[in-house]
Amino acid sequence: MHRPRCWGGDDLLVHYKAIESDGVFSLEEAPVVSFVAERGPLGLQAARVRLA
Repeated sequence: MHRPRCWGGDDLLVHYKAIESDGVFSLEEAPVVSFVAERGPLGLQAARVRLA
């Protein structure tokens, strides 16, 4: 799991199951992605993550 930084400075949890791309199971350091922020059991997390 990664904790990318949003433009506003908050960290988000990203679980590999939230990545919407065939064959992608991890993110490199500082990728450009689009996502929807949702509140989950561990706090703020990214959902519907797509590589830009």
